Amino acid sequence: MVARECVARIDVSQTRTGSRVPGLLQQLHELLKPADMTAGPSQTPLRIAQVAPLFERLPPQLYGGTERVVSYLTEDLVRQGHAVTLFASGDSVTAAQLIPVCDRPIRLNPAHPDPFAVHALMLERVSRHAGTFDVIHFHTNGLHLPVTRRFASVCSVTTLHGRLDIPGLESHRNAGPLPGLPRPYRP
Repeated sequence: MVARECVARIDVSQTRTGSRVPGLLQQLHELLKPADMTAGPSQTPLRIAQVAPLFERLPPQLYGGTERVVSYLTEDLVRQGHAVTLFASGDSVTAAQLIPVCDRPIRLNPAHPDPFAVHALMLERVSRHAGTFDVIHFHTNGLHLPVTRRFASVCSVTTLHGRLDIPGLESHRNAGPLPGLPRPYRP
């Protein structure tokens, strides 16, 4: 399934008012320009993986802007009837199917696990399940880019939630759609 078809099947009008979710979905629609948007969203649910950073649980209890956006988006997609799987910390609360990668978020874990090692484990789990999804939406900045080639037949989307003026960001431009990027930073 091509990215345009996947995005056209998400109903932007049904997202939570006041969250960043409508803006992100609208950017996806604008970026990919789905051909069949005039017909409205399809009744066929998508199988969507949401891949969250592991620093905070979802929804976050304290700090965690990115995690809050991922939580809102995940819950809205479930509410629309899509089959959503969330890769996140094990204490996350969601209506989606949760695939826990670690018991608790990295930031609050007294064992202080290596963030790169835990995220690498998560990306390996995503890779193992990749064929079961229509869309994999990564919120892990660029960490996943080297492994997405393993599942090139699955539509994957990256949203960059952090600063966009960091040197080296231009290397992400050739990795595919980055809907979180404002126009000057898009490929």
